[in-house]
Parts: sequence; C-alpha cells; structure tokens
Amino acid sequence: MSGQNLLSAAATALACIVAQGAAAQNWDGAYYGASAGVGIGTYTQGVPDLDQPGLDVDVGGLIFGGHAGFQIQNGQTVVGVDAAITTGPSGATDQGTTGATWECTTGDCTVAITAMATLRAKFGYLVDTRTMVYGAGGLALAAVEGGIENSPQEGSSTASGLTYAIGAERITSPSTTIFGEVGFYDLGALTFGTNDEETADFQADGDFLAVRLGVNINF
Repeated sequence: MSGQNLLSAAATALACIVAQGAAAQNWDGAYYGASAGVGIGTYTQGVPDLDQPGLDVDVGGLIFGGHAGFQIQNGQTVVGVDAAITTGPSGATDQGTTGATWECTTGDCTVAITAMATLRAKFGYLVDTRTMVYGAGGLALAAVEGGIENSPQEGSSTASGLTYAIGAERITSPSTTIFGEVGFYDLGALTFGTNDEETADFQADGDFLAVRLGVNINF
C-alpha cells in the first residue's frame, strides 16, 4: 500500500471513530430498557381511622422491571419523561407478634407490593459528554396485598403516591447507556381488609427505598 493510500485509509478510520464518538455523546431521543435492584422499607399496620396502631412489617427483596422514555439534550442539560413497570418489595412479621392494639393472631402480618407503574419527569446535567447525573420525580401506582393472614384484616387493593430519585448514567456505546439510581416511594396508605366489625379499613402506612442498576437501549 502506498503512503498516500495508507494516509487515506487512516483518515477514513479516524473519521469513523470520530463519528462513532459523536453519536455516542448524543442524549437525544427515545429509549427502552430494564433494571434490577433491591428495595427496603417499613410499614406500620393498624386502623388509623379509629386510632388503633398495630405493628411494624419490614419489607425488602428484589425489584426488577422494564421502562421506556424520551429525552432532549440542550447543551449540558437533558430533560425528559419515562414510564416504568416493576415489581415491589414485600415482607412479613411472624404470627404471634403483638403490637400496641393489633397482633398477628391468625397468621403472619404481611405487606406485599406486587406490581408498580410509575410516570416521571427527569432532569439531567452532563458532567462530561458521556456522563449524566439526574433527578427524577412523578407519580406511582401500585397493586398491594397483605394484612393479618386468615382474618378480615387480610385483603388487596391499589395504592397511589409519589416517587423521587437521583441517579447517574453513562454512555457505553452509540446506542447503549448504563445507570444506577436510588429511589424513594411513598404510596400513601395501603388498604387491605377491615377491622373485625367491618366499620373501618385495616391499613399499612410507610415508604421504601429502592436501589437499581439498569441498561438503556436508544433508538
């Protein structure tokens, strides 16, 4: 290969590398992805309408799901929205445990957030062309079940509330990013069954944190 041809080939290769780098640094557009992590929190069961506190149920476990979103880059800032469907944490306090007013007499006292859907706004700042730190916040809707097993206090319902998160995201290829995130979820009062007289709801009140790692595919 002549020197001129070698120089031409090198220039072409360099142009391809630069073009790939430029594409990798573009945060505009739609994306989808998946994530997995762990959740941890505490819920207090009881009948709040009658001022009857129960006992605490610690929740935790694996959380995983999928999401999709769209974002726009303007200089060093990135704004967008995302929607996700994930599992949630769960937990139980052993049968026989006694609380202030209620106790786990007929079975374990349980709390399970079986599924969640979130819709969030997202605001990011580019630390460099490939790295973004961000905050997100929005609405959360969940399917929940729990209460005192084998009693009128046991049941299921839906709950809604707010979620907030902070995270960091890194471009790893022209079409792929990876991210880590810490999120806070407050779903309001979780309604299960009723008190023995069926005059008031048996509920759980609390919140949880979730730490997630995930990947996004841009298209």
